[in-house]
Amino acid sequence: PDLAHAKVGVSILGDEAQAETAMNALERVEPFLHRELGKQLHIRRVPRLHFTRDDAMAEADRITTLLRDVARADGRDLPTP
Repeated sequence: PDLAHAKVGVSILGDEAQAETAMNALERVEPFLHRELGKQLHIRRVPRLHFTRDDAMAEADRITTLLRDVARADGRDLPTP
């Protein structure tokens, strides 16, 4: 494995424009985060951070909403988490 790079999954709640803004902000501050990690971690080489969107939470929320809609159509209610 190439320890010079670290993939960071990011879940962003909000619409597409907000997600894009957040991802752009993370990319801009990556050099700062890299330096701060270098100060805190006692390792020879601090990995560069590569941010990727992780939409698993949004997808889970979408599925929960669909299940609730189906349950309501059947005259039942799903418990709220």
